[in-house]
Amino acid sequence: MKMKLGWLLFACGAPLLASMPAEGTLISNRAIAFNPNNGKTYLVDARQDTLWILNGAVKTSVSVEVGRAPSAVAIDARTARVYVADSGDGTVTVIDGRTDRVTAKVKAGPHPYVLAVNDTTGKVYVTNTFSNLVAEIDGATNLVNMLELGSADGVAVDSKSNKVFLIGYEDPNLKVLDGKTHALRTVNVGEHMWGIAVSEKTATVYLTRVGAAELVAVDEETLGVRRANVGEIPCAIAIDDSAKRLFVVNYGDNSITALDRESLRQIATVRVGLQPQSIAVSALQGLVYVANRHGQSVTVIDEKANRVKQTWPAGENPIGIGLSSDAGVVYTANLGRSAWVAIAAGVLPN
Repeated sequence: MKMKLGWLLFACGAPLLASMPAEGTLISNRAIAFNPNNGKTYLVDARQDTLWILNGAVKTSVSVEVGRAPSAVAIDARTARVYVADSGDGTVTVIDGRTDRVTAKVKAGPHPYVLAVNDTTGKVYVTNTFSNLVAEIDGATNLVNMLELGSADGVAVDSKSNKVFLIGYEDPNLKVLDGKTHALRTVNVGEHMWGIAVSEKTATVYLTRVGAAELVAVDEETLGVRRANVGEIPCAIAIDDSAKRLFVVNYGDNSITALDRESLRQIATVRVGLQPQSIAVSALQGLVYVANRHGQSVTVIDEKANRVKQTWPAGENPIGIGLSSDAGVVYTANLGRSAWVAIAAGVLPN
């Protein structure tokens, strides 16, 4: 689903288009990312054409100028390089995660949208809005290989198997790209795919179909498809491999669905705030965090008990969420006056 309205994350379904603010930039589901190797959280700010670098351990924040209308960020945790998709000027900004300085601007197609990194090979995959092109960037050289793979809205990578997964909202097919040979396979899953997540442990791709109220699991090797019913307008997925659970955010009915990772059996439905859009799981804490866009809040859920522990105020329109595991900080990407809010560690919003 390629929209020209809104900022940073996404509305989960075409009927919600009219409710999005006319910010003039793209909506992306990759607004925020955390690097566990350096303890920094990275968050794009499309209004100021910047990347915020947040360090919860020392309670600092700095901003770095990137390209126009940044829509997504991804990290190569092995090299500490940070990649920002600049949807407004056709580039990907490369930042050295050790110095927080821009090292390159790479041409990546007409309208870079979302991106994902294979931190084993160092390759970065960038989708382009309203285009059949996917850019493959060599992280070591910044050389770009433009691949004609069809229109794609979502991308995910399994670094272990060196496979790239691409979905398009109007395309019923999941595309599976071999990162080494560029051989392409497809499997018909059904239209209106939006959420995407990969479990490298089980070599399974998980997808949500927003119109069908459905979670789909696809085996990476056999391309076998399994399905499970979830809530209305499911739009984001989180995986806790240690607990063998999946969590699906249901934007349409203000809930999350917890499922068994192996059987896809539905374990519980937990009510959260108004119009949730993003989710993160802390396996260490056994907690699930949900950003409720129109609830102006973050819901904290005990994943074993399947009950709400706390609800925190999170500023105006929190649409993305990330965890800084070393410092115990929860960050939200917001559509309000502050581009981000930090919770639970005393870090003030910018």
